[in-house]
Amino acid sequence: PPSRRATMEFALNGEKVTVEAREASAMTLNEFIRTKTPFKGTKISCAQGGCGACTVALSYKDKEGNLKTKTLPSCLVPLVSVHRCSITTVEGLKKAACGSDGVGGHPVQERMVQFQGTQCGFCTPGMVMQMWGGLTQHKTNGGKDITCDSLEDLDLMAGNLCRCTGYRPISDCLKSFASDATGKVADNVLKGAIGSYDTKLNDPKFPSFLEEESKDVSEESKGWARPKTMQALIATWAPERKIISGHTGWGVYKDLCALRPTGKEGAVMQIDAVPELKQVALTDSGSRLTVGTSTKLSDFAAELGKHDSPVCANMRKHVLLIAGHQVRNAGSVGGNLMMVKNEGFASDLATLLCAADGIATFLDAGKKEKKMPLIDFLKAGKEAVLLLSISIKIVGDFVSYRSAIRPRNAYSLINAAMTYEAKDGMISNLKIVYGAVGRFPIAAKALAEKMNGVSLGADGESLLASNVGLLDEEVFAAMNNDHHKEYRMRVAQAFALRFAKCLSGSGKPEGIHGKGLRHTTTNQTFDLPEDAESKSLAPIFLPKAKTTALAQTTGDSRFTADEVVPEMTLHAAYVQIPYANHTFSGLDTSRAKDALGGELFTVLEAKDLDKGLKIDWLKSMKFPAPKGHDRPEGFTNEYIFLPAGTKSLFGGQPVGVVLATTRHLALLAAKLVQLKDLKSAGKVYTDPTEAPMPDGIVPYNFTRGDKKKTAEVFQNVPEGKTLVTGRFEKKSQANFYIENQSSLAVPDEEGGLVITIAGQGTNWPRDIIANYLGVSLANIIINTRRLGGGFGGKISRCVPSALVASIAAKKFKRPVSFVLPREVDMAIGAGRQEIKSTFSAVVDSKSGHIEALKAEFDFAQGSHMDYGDIHVVMMGQCLDMVYKLDQVDVTYKLKQTHDGPSTAVRAPGHLEAVMFIETVMDTIAGHLGVTAERVREANFHPHRKFMATQGLAGGILPPALVEGNTLIPLWNKLVRDSDFVERKAEIDAFNAKSTLRKRGIAISPAKYGMYRFGNHAARLDVLADGSLQLVTNGVEMGQGIHTKIAQVALGTLNKKLGVDIPLELVRFANQNTHVIALGAGTGGATTSEQTC
Repeated sequence: PPSRRATMEFALNGEKVTVEAREASAMTLNEFIRTKTPFKGTKISCAQGGCGACTVALSYKDKEGNLKTKTLPSCLVPLVSVHRCSITTVEGLKKAACGSDGVGGHPVQERMVQFQGTQCGFCTPGMVMQMWGGLTQHKTNGGKDITCDSLEDLDLMAGNLCRCTGYRPISDCLKSFASDATGKVADNVLKGAIGSYDTKLNDPKFPSFLEEESKDVSEESKGWARPKTMQALIATWAPERKIISGHTGWGVYKDLCALRPTGKEGAVMQIDAVPELKQVALTDSGSRLTVGTSTKLSDFAAELGKHDSPVCANMRKHVLLIAGHQVRNAGSVGGNLMMVKNEGFASDLATLLCAADGIATFLDAGKKEKKMPLIDFLKAGKEAVLLLSISIKIVGDFVSYRSAIRPRNAYSLINAAMTYEAKDGMISNLKIVYGAVGRFPIAAKALAEKMNGVSLGADGESLLASNVGLLDEEVFAAMNNDHHKEYRMRVAQAFALRFAKCLSGSGKPEGIHGKGLRHTTTNQTFDLPEDAESKSLAPIFLPKAKTTALAQTTGDSRFTADEVVPEMTLHAAYVQIPYANHTFSGLDTSRAKDALGGELFTVLEAKDLDKGLKIDWLKSMKFPAPKGHDRPEGFTNEYIFLPAGTKSLFGGQPVGVVLATTRHLALLAAKLVQLKDLKSAGKVYTDPTEAPMPDGIVPYNFTRGDKKKTAEVFQNVPEGKTLVTGRFEKKSQANFYIENQSSLAVPDEEGGLVITIAGQGTNWPRDIIANYLGVSLANIIINTRRLGGGFGGKISRCVPSALVASIAAKKFKRPVSFVLPREVDMAIGAGRQEIKSTFSAVVDSKSGHIEALKAEFDFAQGSHMDYGDIHVVMMGQCLDMVYKLDQVDVTYKLKQTHDGPSTAVRAPGHLEAVMFIETVMDTIAGHLGVTAERVREANFHPHRKFMATQGLAGGILPPALVEGNTLIPLWNKLVRDSDFVERKAEIDAFNAKSTLRKRGIAISPAKYGMYRFGNHAARLDVLADGSLQLVTNGVEMGQGIHTKIAQVALGTLNKKLGVDIPLELVRFANQNTHVIALGAGTGGATTSEQTC
């Protein structure tokens, strides 16, 4: 080893940081920031580069001395790769504008407050950094040198997710910096600034020490090589080395992680510092473009924009749809292609480059340089090669298509690209390539041959129709045989059809590219009482920024995983069984112990649990079971860890937990633990129609009217009535809160625990943990500060991991932190139930009025009961929604499928009821040949008549009545104000002429049952200096409950005391079971009002 340890250095928020190279090569930039510094604003959520919560800005000077800034996904970037760069986090942005102890924030942070662009606040620091980094990267001079339309075209925020769905104010905030923002961006209700900001006064300065010469880390760091020249690259590379460039592939395939435990030597070579591998240059007299393998995707797109070629212009549009800005700034062209070659990645880029006659240049295992068509290089599969560059043809025309669940920042379900030349009005050199349909891109050679030589004015549509079987032979046969196959086959034909049809017309095909936010302006409108500004009411009715909005934008707001962990804290990670309905005989921990050594504390499994194997939900269930329906223990209570020899109930079910000294090492060790004798135990049921009902569960029945009379209507359909039948199917939906399930359990005096938890209530976790551990309720203290979103998923599903942390903390008398990774979080909480249903309705043959309705539902509850029966009740009792249905008979079967336990997701039961009854209305309309709006109107509950919120009998919810309902006037107003009739006529006319693209418009009503449940309370303390401390059992998770409660409290005090107390004097303390011991959970859209 060298006489002195190799180090790397960088700047973090302007300050110099030096780290040993071995340590730096063992962690991500995100892990270093969150565990080795006081900066907690940079979050971790998906750890895949997809959500943007981890976004930071990286600045450096290029060889010409120009300052460059770009945003990065810190969750994927190895710390060692930011050597000699400057990193800015959300805290550094505030520091640059306000100083170390200054008040306020950077203009981007303050503008987000003014536009009310925050909700739960977990994603906000990433939003702020992407907004500032994007404005800086594109050299907008604080917005002065860019317009609103140009900002929207850049789509800077495409790599950032806001699960609270507050995109419009965020978009308006960004556009407010543009030079022409005045008049184009809606006035924000807080009357904040509009226009550019002064970058010289507010932006971070590049640290002077980074201008100085420094020895590169790769020259002395054994195990992790980062060569700077081609000569060093060739000398260093060996087939056994793991090659990385941006390391973003780790976000897709966890096995590609190049990070290793500190002190463990590896064989990793990072190739992003070799200048030749980052070059993009014209070759072959300008007919081809050669792209270095380490070229970042964002740089590739920028280079494409410099060339006057239809191929480059259209390819650039598609490249900008790949991932988000942060990943494109970090990920490389070669890395993307090697994921296709080695892992079968569903790549857009590979399709584009193969269609453009891509040629790969690479070193083989013997370090000999070779060339090969890119499509053949990829199809050769996994082998020891070092990709150096890709050359593409840029003459001719190019068109590409993609279909994905989102227009950008989402994998393609299928994509396609076509290149061709037009000579003398004829098609030549046509290439058609499909991607994301199999393991590798597929060339439709036979179809291309048929179209070569065809006139641009020919009937391409007819030509395709006569040769569609060629796609079947070449493309369809190679498609992945999954549930998307039929969809992909249809879309593949549609892509070819669109290409051919366009050729037969203008001769200039247009690709299908996702659009960003439409170029629109919006205004937030609200009514105020006439005396809203009077001191007797203020600040209750006044528009106010959220009490913690600025803290959210500056990174000061803390979440559960941001808590400073005590010394000797252990970090937990689940060991999971990968498949449903499998068994195993035990755990083999030898590989984990070898990899981590003393950093691995222990592995717990079912046999180590001395207080019982299951979570006793039955003992602590807060809601009564529906009458006549028991909750069987076997289906209700849940294994903490699946015991060896027991059949797994879902893929990902925990079988144990690893405890290690850091979270990264715990996650690594969990992957290394092997399950012995893993084998199938039989059929896996995921379809609710095939899955069995659990033992002890009987069907649920909900009715209105006389069941016998309902049956008679169906047996003898009256004259003038029509029998309509149909199906309703709804897939599952994930909760997908951005903050993952998190807990920190700390041993307390007298055998108790203090547990900080990200949950939608404190009492239920306390009760279950205390009952399991056999301690008094008073000895378990639950803290909750705020949530990064909940959406129902943190009512019950926060309990299992918090209980595991508590068991370990009590057993070993050490603090235990447990933060679930995104994929684990989603595996053990399956979200909304999948439903399949058949229904029949007897309706008036002219109007569509429903005389009687019956239906049968199969409810996929997953492995355990959770709140499944309550969700059935919620859907069943409000199935009629806003319609007057006199004869209803519906039956639900709760099925045990091989999925994780389904749980509450936003408006559980109600959303399903809306979707079902609206499907019924649409089916009736289609059967009768009338508009769906006409059928809805024929079935509306009469104006100002009683309408029950839970109108069907058979459940536990009281039928609350809505007096004087105004549904029909509300409906008529919406139809009138939206110009619905006129717009529908325009759409019908458009659809009659368009064969490829269709438009639609719909209007649907709904009702939501409001509930009051449990005890809700708030405590207000007025302190000696006039400040106020509030604590409530209502959890702040983005809905603004703290702000509402503070406004009501101050409004009351102001009225009583005759003073004007500023909202800024209110501080909310953590929700805590020692302060409010008997509070209810947060949910149902009523907690704010009940707590106020």
